[in-house]
Amino acid sequence: MYPHIAITLGDPQGIGAEVAFQSVRDLKTELKHFSITFLGSEETRDQVPSEHEFIAVGAWDGTPKGAGQVAALAIEQAVTGVRDGLFHTIVTALYTSLLCGLQDGMYQDKLRCSRSSLVLTQ
Repeated sequence: MYPHIAITLGDPQGIGAEVAFQSVRDLKTELKHFSITFLGSEETRDQVPSEHEFIAVGAWDGTPKGAGQVAALAIEQAVTGVRDGLFHTIVTALYTSLLCGLQDGMYQDKLRCSRSSLVLTQ
């Protein structure tokens, strides 16, 4: 059995899904001994590379609030999956305009913020 990685796709308004899919494609050789499951909004289902699993955590209602809710649900389900032994590791991005948009009253560079990520292991 290969180690199982859960990758959350983030806010459906953003580029998280595209970045995650491209990263997995770019690291295909390095990841060949891992099983990968993407978690995200129902709308991203058709974009998931066919060799990987996908868990839809809900549909996005088109609002910014709904985008945040779907992103949070993906993280919650990934954490539950680790607790239940389904996943060994979670990869998720922390970028949101609320987390990275303002720092000390100044607008912070979104690109720098979007490059920050979190990897949780069991």
